[in-house]
Amino acid sequence: MKAALKNNRLCLSSRGLTLMELVLAFGLLAITISGFLLLMVRISILNETTRNKILAYNALQSQLEIIKGKPYAYLCPSLTNCPTGAIVNGTTFSLTGFPENKSQARVEIRYFNNSTHLKNITVYGCFQGRSLVGDSITNCRNSPVKLSTLTTDTSQ
Repeated sequence: MKAALKNNRLCLSSRGLTLMELVLAFGLLAITISGFLLLMVRISILNETTRNKILAYNALQSQLEIIKGKPYAYLCPSLTNCPTGAIVNGTTFSLTGFPENKSQARVEIRYFNNSTHLKNITVYGCFQGRSLVGDSITNCRNSPVKLSTLTTDTSQ
């Protein structure tokens, strides 16, 4: 029986593991641990981005409700014939919940299908966390955070 065990190459030697076996075991362990660490870092970044998107959507929704509460005549697609205090196409504001100069939103007001009695209001939001979300803080055109609504002239 002892002779059979000595001839078996899979059995450990009486002196323990060889240096090559230890290096291989630690290498595999290092690869496995580094994979888990990279996964955790990526999950953390995605978590922060998702949290910031939710904050931005909430801020945009709040601003959109304020805009919708304005009279129809105070929503101006252009600067011509706008009353004082009107919201003009291209108006920008900071998103609440973000540090100063780390976020911006922009309002677009356009006539819907060239109708003067129906306006399309879109608000775009950009923010910067670990990385910029959107094309730039000053432009906010290609933003993943965007809300849109239609409003009509009820005075007629």
